[in-house]
Amino acid sequence: MECHAIRHRFITYYQQHDFRLLPPAPLLHPSVPMSFVMSAGLGQIETSLANVKNRGGNKFVLVQDCFRHFDREAVGNDATHLSLFEMPAAFMFGNNKKEIAINHLWQLATEILGIEVEHLWVSYFAGGKLEGQQLPKDKTTYQTWREIGVADSRLVGLGIKDNYWVAR
Repeated sequence: MECHAIRHRFITYYQQHDFRLLPPAPLLHPSVPMSFVMSAGLGQIETSLANVKNRGGNKFVLVQDCFRHFDREAVGNDATHLSLFEMPAAFMFGNNKKEIAINHLWQLATEILGIEVEHLWVSYFAGGKLEGQQLPKDKTTYQTWREIGVADSRLVGLGIKDNYWVAR
């Protein structure tokens, strides 16, 4: 399946579940004057939401161009470290539950995109220490994956050292 088809299915799936489509934010944006470029993160959703009249709701979907700059030395070493890419994102703000997001992800991957279950591995936060504070294992996420039917052997607990969003 080509990237355009994946993008279309992703957006359509979430729109069918009442997510409002937001336009992507530009990579270079005047709202972040000290930043050379916006990398993947909440900056884009904040910028996109700020430009929407009548926000209406708490569920949003977008596909954002992203530029990785914080781990430049790893770019190009493997298929997971790219410099410029599109990141599809679905956001639910408010009192939404992880279980809902996980179920959406599973349905999207297995039913909409047709990825075979035996080819999927999923992760959850296994806990760890960050800046002197012990963060607990994410038991809700782990249990939700188990309830969906993901075998324990395909659940991978990842900690702080595995989280590439944390500055090193």
